Amino acid sequence: MVLIVSIIALVVGWVLVSIAAALGSKNAAFYWAVLAVGVTLLVLVLVGVIIYLALAVKAIALSQRQSNFIDSVTHELKSPLASLKLYLQTLTRRPVPAAEQADFHRFMLQDVERLDTLIDHLLDAAKTLQRTSPTAAEAAAVLPVLEQAADRVTQRHGVARDRIVVTAGSRAEGLRAQGREADLEIVFRNLIDNAVKYSLPDPRVEVELETTGRGRVLVRVIDNGPGIPLAERTQV
Repeated sequence: MVLIVSIIALVVGWVLVSIAAALGSKNAAFYWAVLAVGVTLLVLVLVGVIIYLALAVKAIALSQRQSNFIDSVTHELKSPLASLKLYLQTLTRRPVPAAEQADFHRFMLQDVERLDTLIDHLLDAAKTLQRTSPTAAEAAAVLPVLEQAADRVTQRHGVARDRIVVTAGSRAEGLRAQGREADLEIVFRNLIDNAVKYSLPDPRVEVELETTGRGRVLVRVIDNGPGIPLAERTQV
């Protein structure tokens, strides 16, 4: 910012001096030509500086997002690992009643499933980044993708299939959306997975497929979870 202000000040000063010289000189045409060329070059320099600053800000923001992502993933990995370590240490250090062992095994299995889910999400993200952008000709039927995503979520969480109800309006059953089926399935699966996960132990999730009438597809996921407090929604 200081650099831009300095350049602007120099430009204004140089323009004023050049105009004064042109008005008081017999070679006014020469001075006006030099002034025009100089102003053009300085404008290009200003544009270059602004573009550089914009790219620098974008790079800093990207670096911050990457750092936040790494911190989040590290926390998600360490939490179930710490829990597993605690249960294993307890089982090896002292005799544990059979009933308590069964509880430990159930909790350990939940931690393993949590790790497995996180790894699946990381692999899905990596696959998505490696793919090229879909072409306009690539389109997938939305309703079957939603049904498939719902099936996988119920299998993962061990809940009844009727806990996730997928409905489509009369004009929405044959809707297709631009994109690859695998990519759309990842997006919908993550949405439905979060809806079920934060509605346990008695999840009831409704997935509604509609069309806006303007060539757009609308998918709405409704659950019976506690939701996000209003004061904290700006942080999401």
